[in-house]
Amino acid sequence: RWSPTIVHCHGWFSAIVPMYLKKVFYDDPLFRDVKIVLSLTDSSFEGELSEGFKQRLEGEGIMDSNMKVLESPTYENLYRFVTDYADGFIVTSANVNPTILEYARNSGKPVLEYAEGDTKEIFDNYKRFYDEL
Repeated sequence: RWSPTIVHCHGWFSAIVPMYLKKVFYDDPLFRDVKIVLSLTDSSFEGELSEGFKQRLEGEGIMDSNMKVLESPTYENLYRFVTDYADGFIVTSANVNPTILEYARNSGKPVLEYAEGDTKEIFDNYKRFYDEL
């Protein structure tokens, strides 16, 4: 049976996938050894996610000391929370939220910094990054 080696989440709408893979599906042989990469992009959302966001995650069995940050589920807090579940980060824009970028850099996990270039060069950089995880 095929099993992914890398799951690359791109965009805030996929930001909780790393948490699910590490907390909910941690004992599933399909995802046990998967490495999770989170793109840091220049897209975000204004305001907060729905008021019950944290409670919904807790209702699915997610209990974590970092959940407190989701009492105010802003874009920055969502990424601060999910950063703990990613294995590495790829910066996909020169305009990434500086607070989130600094949080990722200080996580001690690999960060592929933003670089302009042709498609082949970018592809080669991603491949090297994935191989090193």
